[in-house]
Amino acid sequence: MHNITQLSHSFGATATFQNVDLSIEQGEIVSLLGQSGCGKSTLLRCIAGLETPKNGEITIQNNVVFSSKINVQPGKRNLGLVFQDYALFPALTVRRNVGFGLKRIDEKRIDELLDLVGITECADRFPHQLSGGQQQRVSLARSLAPKPQLLLLDEPFSNIDAHRKLELGQEIRRIVEHQKISAVFVTHDQVDAFSLADRVAVMTQHNGSGTIVQIESPHVLYNNPISPEVARLTGACTFIDGTLTEDSIVETCLGKIAIQGASVSDKRNVKVLIRPENLCFNANVSGNVVIGMSCCTGPGFQLIVDVGPTRFRIPHPTYIPKGTRGTIEVLAPCLSY
Repeated sequence: MHNITQLSHSFGATATFQNVDLSIEQGEIVSLLGQSGCGKSTLLRCIAGLETPKNGEITIQNNVVFSSKINVQPGKRNLGLVFQDYALFPALTVRRNVGFGLKRIDEKRIDELLDLVGITECADRFPHQLSGGQQQRVSLARSLAPKPQLLLLDEPFSNIDAHRKLELGQEIRRIVEHQKISAVFVTHDQVDAFSLADRVAVMTQHNGSGTIVQIESPHVLYNNPISPEVARLTGACTFIDGTLTEDSIVETCLGKIAIQGASVSDKRNVKVLIRPENLCFNANVSGNVVIGMSCCTGPGFQLIVDVGPTRFRIPHPTYIPKGTRGTIEVLAPCLSY
């Protein structure tokens, strides 16, 4: 178990984040998801010992590495750190870069790591001879060399081609499970966070400083965001105004919509969260909406439909021409705020 308790950090008089609490189970992967400037990378650097918090406590495998009385040096925290820019030594081969993380050269351990991350054939190459994905694998292998208890990854996919992200993410998960360690990784990309993490901690700015506002499994977080801000950070969405007319029914520009858990005793004016996959376009010559655009997404199409000032993006399996009339159906009860 690894714990961050009531941790705060500031740059001079400017608070970066305040009173952050986070627990990471052994073998668990946790993502810190948030917009730039919310403090997520600084939080990671505090865990690593590269930044000094203002107050709070950090424990790694139940050993205190930071408190009001203790501040263990980065190299003694038993952590692995993967930077977004790889931070490889250009004059060293892949093999020597990986071995740099060891107190003494252990060729057997280096060979094991090269095989683990799938770059054995690159052992004698230099960083400039590798693709971005290969360099990231070298950085990962080097961070794993000393057998850390916790792996920290700062925007690990920021320099990776989109089609390589999922592959590398699955590889990281396999390696974390194989090495029986935990991991925390920072990202601003919801897809990266959801595809790799067991739990996602959403960080936002509140009163000028960052804080964790919700931490859940990807499925729970996507379907039950606690606020509109969290909803926007966790996936595509549109908000529409509505008036609560009866228990769990709201009158909107899309007609009457069922919402989750609301009653007429709650506030009457609400904002309704609409996820794209919760909508369906039904072609009908007498319909009151018109397709403005039909965009190919690869496996299907996205229909762009304007209803008054609000634009909806509706997934559809087949092409429907611009100008087609129809109606929009809401397929399931929605959240409201």
